Amino acid sequence: MLVVVPPSRTIRLSLALLAAAAPMSCSGGSEETPQTLGSRPACTTPTDDTVSWVQGWCADGNECETSRIVPGPGGDILLLGTEVDESMPGYTCLVSRISENGGRHWTRRLPRQFFFHNGAAVTEGWILVGSASLIGYTFPPSEIDGINVDIRGSADGIVAKLGLNGHFVWVRRFGDDAIEVPCTSESCSEAVPVHEGARSVAVDADGTLVITGLVHGLADLLGVAVQTVGKADAFVARLSAEGDLLWHRLYGGADDESLSDVGEVAIGPDRGIVAALPGGALQKLSPAGKPLWSASVVAASHAIAPNGDVVTIGQTAGPDFDTQYATISRLDPDGHLRWAKRFAEIKPPSAQVTETTAWSLSLDAAGNAVVGGTFCSMANRPCEVAFGSTMLSDDGAGDPFLLDLDDQGELRWVRKIGEPWVTIPLALLVREDAIFLGGTYSGGFSLGGFELSGQVGMHGFAARLGRCGKPNP
Repeated sequence: MLVVVPPSRTIRLSLALLAAAAPMSCSGGSEETPQTLGSRPACTTPTDDTVSWVQGWCADGNECETSRIVPGPGGDILLLGTEVDESMPGYTCLVSRISENGGRHWTRRLPRQFFFHNGAAVTEGWILVGSASLIGYTFPPSEIDGINVDIRGSADGIVAKLGLNGHFVWVRRFGDDAIEVPCTSESCSEAVPVHEGARSVAVDADGTLVITGLVHGLADLLGVAVQTVGKADAFVARLSAEGDLLWHRLYGGADDESLSDVGEVAIGPDRGIVAALPGGALQKLSPAGKPLWSASVVAASHAIAPNGDVVTIGQTAGPDFDTQYATISRLDPDGHLRWAKRFAEIKPPSAQVTETTAWSLSLDAAGNAVVGGTFCSMANRPCEVAFGSTMLSDDGAGDPFLLDLDDQGELRWVRKIGEPWVTIPLALLVREDAIFLGGTYSGGFSLGGFELSGQVGMHGFAARLGRCGKPNP
């Protein structure tokens, strides 16, 4: 349900607990009834009067988050997220199509075995990627929207096309047949890592798809038999618009990779593929999959600008290895570092360590980067972080921020968002006229005069801010 209600203030939670917790996965209902409802311009801080709507989407009493915002037709967006229902095991995957003015076309709570981590827009819908799991369920997820899905292992990868009406058009499965075995020793070395899945997807100019993911052992990768070097290896693969495998490359050694080791994928104007791979390497491939260059750069997320530059975000340690910096880097099309910007508190002597983290990234049509993050987390004391000449302060537990860097790395603006409660901005989508923001909060969320309540636990939100002085729709 979408709610805009007055908040009830509660004790603030420390972002340290949130950073230490494992991120939710997207799994797992029924469909809700649809509702009808180039140059570098000057760009100033989006003020509260540019906020056109704020929405939450947890069912009463549940916890949830917005993890991805994907563009859609006619200014619409697609929200991907998760919801935890305490009365049932696991997570439920939430998918919702939202109009430009915040109206909801439809929201789906998917069958609980299905996990969708990422998505990309295509003609007449979206491509979603993730996993489908047998773990914790007594029956296989045999179908969704009448489409048979033959899940054979404990958790297999899936690639699917979702139509504009919220119904699936096709679903493809990949993986091996291994079933998770229980740990019988302290090290659990004999437990089989069988959590296969697709991590990210990008759509090329010719309509083909590129995905990253993880396979285990002797696996069926969309109709092609592959054998991993370790128990599980990462992969990059190109698929047809209908999900058929065209080529693939495996990455990994004798050590085991996990799905969290596999990063995102993006396609540049030259149709080159840039993927974040295990070990921290950012690698560019030709359209046919030939390696072109590799760069050691922090890349928790990355995007490619219209000129082919690659922008990354991540976190790096300071010189004393206790303060953690939000780091934003820009590489040229050949993988050479153009600039890197780092933001963190200058920690007072003997003071408790703090963290500044970049959580989300989106580029506009001119290649300017908007980044969502948190600053001054991990410490319950007053703290300040300098963003260029602007100083943001927090009285303890951490606050979220949005910032905008131009293609030269110059700060155009920075502002706090969602204070005074705990908020993590996990998802961003930037257009010429708008910034769509999503994530999770606790204790309440306030932005631009809109307020969401949240007494206990974490709750998902989405919001629209005007961009660079553009009016609200």
